[in-house]
Amino acid sequence: ILDPNENIGRELEQLSIDKNRKVIVMLDEVPWIWEKNVEKLGLKGNGNVEVKKEVDLYEWMWYYSHSSAVVTDSFHGTIFSIIFEKPFITMVNVKRGAQRFVSLLEPLNLKDRLFDGPEAIGEHKDMLDALDYTVPNKKLDEIRRESMKWLEDALFSKKEVNDSAIYPSIDKRLVEK
Repeated sequence: ILDPNENIGRELEQLSIDKNRKVIVMLDEVPWIWEKNVEKLGLKGNGNVEVKKEVDLYEWMWYYSHSSAVVTDSFHGTIFSIIFEKPFITMVNVKRGAQRFVSLLEPLNLKDRLFDGPEAIGEHKDMLDALDYTVPNKKLDEIRRESMKWLEDALFSKKEVNDSAIYPSIDKRLVEK
């Protein structure tokens, strides 16, 4: 959670109760705002919610890979949910760029997992039970293929060298023998 507030805290506590699960919260790790971010969650001690501090990269990835589901307002959190094939709910983070969430999720047919606010956690908690990644993975494979083709074309196509170029170079694979 990048931008915590009491509504998110309340929904996470209720989710813990409803699903009878421990909820691990990883906040923005900037040391001078971590305590303030914990306060912003306004946790009341309901349910089983633990806020982690000083989570390093390996631990962060471990939590993603071993989670049963993810609730996030983070673009990168959404990406890792997809990479690790976790059911997820994403709360759009307008302050950090809402359109990039749409541009990620729409091509994968996962836009239905994007919500405007934390009330979606409770209203759509069943979305955290399972997610069939068959279609999103096929679409992701297609996007990867198209991206690799674009990159190869950009790297290996014949280039025009401007006389004013400081370091002109020629790809030796393109030079006829």
